[in-house]
Order: sequence, then C-alpha cells, then structure tokens
Amino acid sequence: FVIRLNNLFAYTTLSADDGGGHIAYVETLLAGRMPGPADSYLAWHEPLYYFFVVLWHKAGALVGLGGLDWWEATNVFFSLGLFAAAALVAWLLTKSRAVTIAVLALVAVQFPAVKIAAYLTNELLFQTLMLAGIAAFVGWRLGERVVPRGRVIAFGALVGIVLVTKVTGLVLLATALLIWGWRLLATRDLIFLKRVALVLAIATLIQAPWLAYKMQTFGTVFSINLYETLPRYQVWNSPGWRYVFVWNN
Repeated sequence: FVIRLNNLFAYTTLSADDGGGHIAYVETLLAGRMPGPADSYLAWHEPLYYFFVVLWHKAGALVGLGGLDWWEATNVFFSLGLFAAAALVAWLLTKSRAVTIAVLALVAVQFPAVKIAAYLTNELLFQTLMLAGIAAFVGWRLGERVVPRGRVIAFGALVGIVLVTKVTGLVLLATALLIWGWRLLATRDLIFLKRVALVLAIATLIQAPWLAYKMQTFGTVFSINLYETLPRYQVWNSPGWRYVFVWNN
C-alpha cells in the first residue's frame, strides 16, 4: 500500500498507456454527458469505473481535494479490494494459510498490479471484481445442485457489475455457464438450466442501459475499439510484424 501511495505522486496518467483517453472520458462525464467517439477514443469502454471516479471527484471537492492525483487515488483504494479478493480466492481454493499469505505477498509486489494502481484506468477495479466473482462462485458452491436462490441472484448481479466495468468480464460469465452446462449434461437436472437463465437475465438487465447507449452511439452492442476503425490486413502483410523484428519502432 505504501509503494502504491508513493507511486501515486511519482507517476502520472499522462504518460501511461491510453492515459489521455481515460482522462477525457472522466472530463466528459464531469461535463454532464456520456462520451462519444469525438470526446475520447475510449468512449466504448464500459462506464462503471469512470462513474466512480466522478463520485470520487465530487467527494474530494467537499474537502478541498482534486486534480489528477486525486482521481488516480481511486486505484490505490481499489488495491485494498484486490488484496482482499486475491487472498480470499487463495484461501477458498487451498485452505492453506501459507499459500494465502504467499499470494497476498505476490499481489502486493507484482509489477502489473503495482503499476496500474498509479494510473487512471479501469483495469484494477475489473481485476478486483473478477476475483470477487471467482470467490463468490467457489465460496457459495454455485456449481452444486442445492444453492439458495439469493446467492444465484447475487452472483448474477455481480456478473452484471463486472460487465459494465469491462466487457472481458464475459470470461467469468462463460466459465460459470460452462460449469453449469456440464452439470446439466451430467445430471439431467433442469435446476442448472434455470440457474443459467436467471443469471443471464439479471446480468442483461444490469447491462441494458449501457447496451442501449452503445447501440445508439456506435450502432452496435458489441464492443468496438480503435483497431476496428483502422485498415484490416492479412497476417503476412500486417504492419505489426515490425514490432516483432525491429527494436524501438
């Protein structure tokens, strides 16, 4: 935590990957509207993290705090959640205190986790929520036949929250669906099919406003990114090969 707090003032999002895009996204929200392609090339990013930054900004303004460093501090805060979620997953999977402590120590100093805590980016919140989703699935024993419906509803809500943070949360959803699908085939018990339907319904309901906005703004509910606006190449003539064979280019 101390390392991350120090890095908050030692580094700036302006020098980070896509840093300007993240800043422009928040600035557009602060102006009172959702971003479009003209505002930020990251306008297709799911909005939950950026909404949180706006609330963080307004909370800081009440006590005289603000600026880019204050915005970036959201990820120092979320780092605590990442520590807790990683430790919980390790404990649930191994029931070993030594393994849990080792995982916690690794996450504390692992370079990617340290790096993104210093910048304005949705990655750290997303990783925290993904680990929370894994912990929920394992800890609540959602792969078993008898599960309280409230737990299934809560998991569906968590999946929806992950998906409005970053679309790659589909990995969490797909994994749960595969496990339930396998259990359905193995047992012929329709309870797993009902579980799939319930989680999909809840996650879709949470996503619905964002998906509607994407359809209106981008013309599709599927994520788009900068690369989809660039020319497409065959593998053998892609300009990307220069990054494989040429240094500093």
